[in-house]
Amino acid sequence: MGGARDSGRFFFSLMRAAAPAHRRVPRLNLLSLLLIRPLLLAVGLLALVPAGAQQGLSLGAGLSYSSGDYGTGSRTRIVALPFFLKYGHADWTFKATLPYYQVSSDAGVVPGLGAVNRGGARARRTGSVEGWGDPVLSATYAAYQAPTWLLDLTGRVKLPLADASSGLGTGAYDYGGQVDLYKSWGALTVFGGLGYTVFGSPLDNAYNRILGAAYRLNATHTVGVVYDHREALSANLAPLSEMMVYLDRRLDRHWKTQAYLLLGFDAGSPDRGVGVSLSYTP
Repeated sequence: MGGARDSGRFFFSLMRAAAPAHRRVPRLNLLSLLLIRPLLLAVGLLALVPAGAQQGLSLGAGLSYSSGDYGTGSRTRIVALPFFLKYGHADWTFKATLPYYQVSSDAGVVPGLGAVNRGGARARRTGSVEGWGDPVLSATYAAYQAPTWLLDLTGRVKLPLADASSGLGTGAYDYGGQVDLYKSWGALTVFGGLGYTVFGSPLDNAYNRILGAAYRLNATHTVGVVYDHREALSANLAPLSEMMVYLDRRLDRHWKTQAYLLLGFDAGSPDRGVGVSLSYTP
């Protein structure tokens, strides 16, 4: 179940695939939403897909578009194409995400963060720019598992490899951790998460909170809704506040796809967004 939210078009990555037989609680990698929300999440929005910690290797990519003015009065549009690689072993899931962005903005908006050139933060040139964003590495541990309960602990790091002078990144490392709790009643799963990220200078560290629900319609389709809130990253920036509605469809034992709509409620989020993603498990 990040916000990895933002603007223009962006690609969003999908989350977890099939659950092993002993795990009955559907789950979502909520921290990944924050990492790709362009971030959508993407680094994040975004993609949330109910499932369990799969074993072995999987890979995928997404395509997303988002738009908003981020409180600047100037429209920003972000397109992102994140690629991800994931490996699950026992109770651990490791994931790497690398986004490619196209950003059209005259307001200095950085994907996933907003207009961070305000208030003395690192500035970027205006106009249109595209290129690779910062890669994100994460590790999730299933700390507690019961027939209808699941507790995940996730840590992640964002590597400052994007071109910060073009506004595709901040040029600094980010470190984050999150706790996600899931409770299932038959086809319905509700979940919540609390995370904290240490952002590189000049941004402030911030808590984020996630709350949502997923409902399994049948063996191949799941629908869900997720609300995400992140504290403001400086006194001159607005908090992130947005909701995402998604549909997850399993095509066969190897392929899974997802579509989502995003609506922002504060200047730290895009006004709206839409995206699709596809993942493959051998």
